[in-house]
Amino acid sequence: MSACLQRIENLESVCNHLASKPPEMPEDKEQQLLNSFERIRSIEADLERTKRALHATVAKQNSLAETLEAVQESSRVKRRLFCS
Repeated sequence: MSACLQRIENLESVCNHLASKPPEMPEDKEQQLLNSFERIRSIEADLERTKRALHATVAKQNSLAETLEAVQESSRVKRRLFCS
């Protein structure tokens, strides 16, 4: 029974110790966290710019592929007419 009471006293001591600590984050930890958030925002912005550039490149590539196919088809039609 005394072991149980001693454990309860230890638990109360730990709880009191934790309750006496300030609920705020230390200044250096808070600054690290803010710096990390800023880096994350910067990386997200870079990713968004890269995504837009990739979409524009794919659209241009598709347009060029369609133009190339049209030119090749036109060449085939001209050859058929010329060879006939």
